[in-house]
Amino acid sequence: MVNPTWYNSGAWEFHEYSLGTARVMKLGSEVHPDFIKIDVQGMELRALAGCHDVLTRDKPVLLVECDRGDDVSKYLKSIGYEQAERTGSNITWVHQ
Repeated sequence: MVNPTWYNSGAWEFHEYSLGTARVMKLGSEVHPDFIKIDVQGMELRALAGCHDVLTRDKPVLLVECDRGDDVSKYLKSIGYEQAERTGSNITWVHQ
């Protein structure tokens, strides 16, 4: 993983030929999270759908950065989440 910018500490990227290694595992395989932050530049719905089993099993609090959230909102409400707080494009969701 590398950070291509000195001014954005959250801009980490995976590069195939960068130095070092990163351990990657399926979310929920060994981890049962209480909190998940998602900032995936427009791929929020795919990321949430990809961890559907974890969301319905563990019901973690979610912080989702999302500018256009209609589909995300519908999806999360359909699995029992409700919006708790919004600050700009950051939305906190809690399971009912």
